[in-house]
Amino acid sequence: MPITLLDENGQAIATESTDGDGEFRFFDLPKEGASLTSSAPPPVIISEPQRQGFNFRGGMNLTPEFVALLLGLTIYTGAFIAEIVRAGINAVPHGQWEASRAVGLGTAATLRMIVLPQALRVIIPPLTSQYLNLVKNSSLAIAIGFPDLFYVGRIIVNQSGAEVQMILVVMATYLSFSLITSLFMNWYNRKVMIVER
Repeated sequence: MPITLLDENGQAIATESTDGDGEFRFFDLPKEGASLTSSAPPPVIISEPQRQGFNFRGGMNLTPEFVALLLGLTIYTGAFIAEIVRAGINAVPHGQWEASRAVGLGTAATLRMIVLPQALRVIIPPLTSQYLNLVKNSSLAIAIGFPDLFYVGRIIVNQSGAEVQMILVVMATYLSFSLITSLFMNWYNRKVMIVER
């Protein structure tokens, strides 16, 4: 919520916004204030980080656990996906490249119109498996202390004692993520498949 500090004459000295806890603090004031006014917050607020004192305020905070999970899964999965794409492009016969150059196509046009449509037939099935692995590997977040679905489930079990029901909810959640990913990738695989006559 925007907070404005006013002097004795009613002139604005500084404006600040409250943080998520409703706290605010003014820094480097030119003179002392006499009163505070607040106004209704706008419906959407974009918080930009600002240096105040010895720290930053505003913006988005990323926990070390989330950064570790993001980097680990990104690098691990990215390496596998890069290898899948490389193998798919190498699976296209070299004669296709030579034929496209013979008709005067450049490298970008060859990739877009000839190589990638053929490579996608090889790329999509292992890519589907890799996306499913990514969904399942995200459950490893509990090992580094990131509040994952299992962590939330454990808290609910400790509060209510409904262990079987919570395990079923966790299983159903991961099953639904896996089925949605698999259905979408199978639909896309059928779409890029060459129809034989």
